[in-house]
Amino acid sequence: MSDGDEVPMVEPRDDVKGEIARSILYMMDTYRLPLPPHMTLLPLIEWHEEDPPDDHERRRNDKILSLQGNLNHWISGTEGEACKP
Repeated sequence: MSDGDEVPMVEPRDDVKGEIARSILYMMDTYRLPLPPHMTLLPLIEWHEEDPPDDHERRRNDKILSLQGNLNHWISGTEGEACKP
């Protein structure tokens, strides 16, 4: 691409990248949704690894499990049961 053809990109703050990645990865796993054409899996995996789940995210995941009976494996630490790139 030449400079005149570049598409503007927006990226979330570093402190929320993991939460966003895990939400997208969960939706892909649970509902078998494909990534949009402009996205790739590798940055999501990197965001997940660089911004691991915090206590608040884990507590929310546990509460969802108690209310709905399902959880996000990307938060609970059982990613092996989740999406395989």
